[in-house]
Amino acid sequence: MKFFKNILGKEVTEPCYTFGRFSDVYQAEERQSYWEKSIESHEKKRYLESIALFLDFLTQEEQGNVEVEQVSPEKLKFKIYQGSKCIEGFANQDGFFAQAVVAHCRQISLGAMRTLLEENYELRYSAYALDSDDNLTMVMHTDHQDGSPYKLYYGLKELATQADRRDDVLVAEFEELSPVYNGNITPLTDRDKRIRMQYFRNELGKVLAIYENESSRFDRYPGLLSYILLSAAFTIDYFLKPEGKVMDHIENVYATYFHVNTLTPNLKNAEIYRELKKMASITDEALGQELYETKNTFGRLEAAAHVKLQEVTEQELTHFDWYLQSDLSEYAIYIPRYICSLLLFGYALPMLDQKLLNLLLRVIENDFFVSMGYVSLVRHDGSIDEKKFGERLDEIVKKSILKNIPGRQLMAQLDFEDRALLGASFLRMISNLDYNKLAL
Repeated sequence: MKFFKNILGKEVTEPCYTFGRFSDVYQAEERQSYWEKSIESHEKKRYLESIALFLDFLTQEEQGNVEVEQVSPEKLKFKIYQGSKCIEGFANQDGFFAQAVVAHCRQISLGAMRTLLEENYELRYSAYALDSDDNLTMVMHTDHQDGSPYKLYYGLKELATQADRRDDVLVAEFEELSPVYNGNITPLTDRDKRIRMQYFRNELGKVLAIYENESSRFDRYPGLLSYILLSAAFTIDYFLKPEGKVMDHIENVYATYFHVNTLTPNLKNAEIYRELKKMASITDEALGQELYETKNTFGRLEAAAHVKLQEVTEQELTHFDWYLQSDLSEYAIYIPRYICSLLLFGYALPMLDQKLLNLLLRVIENDFFVSMGYVSLVRHDGSIDEKKFGERLDEIVKKSILKNIPGRQLMAQLDFEDRALLGASFLRMISNLDYNKLAL
């Protein structure tokens, strides 16, 4: 909990929710030493020692995400938690073995077999298989000579993230499959789940209505409509961290916009709208089953330095001032919202960048944060509370490499006239910081 004072001078607490997808990019120095020792042991052909050190590298004590048992001098067993899945395995004199149960098969249809066969073709280190109990599993095996820590890491990451990501999707798609939850899941409180589900409904309802009722206004501005639709998907992912079908829809939205090059901007928006429409059709019961906290070992986000934030901000904010002067100026807020949500959705940025972007989202999505128990950074009349915003900014700065920069120097670069102008000026302020020149 974080403590601040209200207008009466009394201390108030703020919750410490974790938003956004898990990332394993930034490792503690001690854990990094396990990695180096594991490589050294493998090169010296001390294979079980190398694997034990590798598992120490994966272990995050605060999460309890890895369990290891030394059965004998020649064998060790392990469990690795990733979302709703537990990857179980062992290593002995014959090699390294790992598997994760994805679902139970009451029977197997031709359609399911074809889907799994196609997915097997795309996998590099692991594969789908059926075990003796008619469970659909993902398996990985390597002998010691070929099983360097690099291969173990990328192989386990593929197995773990694929099993965790695809289980709910496959169960929803094929009736003959039933779910198996063997991971370490922490259910959300009824209150937290209700708030997140309400945000999901309200946010999708709002952007779908914009597309359905005002799309003709965007004929000359398809890029702005893209900002609106994409930021909805990415912000929902950041706040809710859904698993299964909702996550699949969001990834389809991302792929449609960034990976499909055969569609015009207007046609891309139409495809994204259809995907969001499908996402909105999920029942409350099904959505609730996708919302929970988990232990994780591997992250899905692409590692990115501060320069990525600078590149995205520079590229996208070039449009901001122009849209601000257009006849759709009321939607200009969606540009900084898109930049912020894209960076948090798609990249594992330095922790300082993540905290600063989250602070900006606290203003842009103030109602959601207030409903979760955070202090409002927006006054009742809709204006931004500069004092409260500055206090949160100071808190972040004093615990970072920016600690030698006076808070007032950063605040002087911000425009508090409205949320859109604050968003643009705040992103420019962060982008202009050169971390390499700041004292650690």
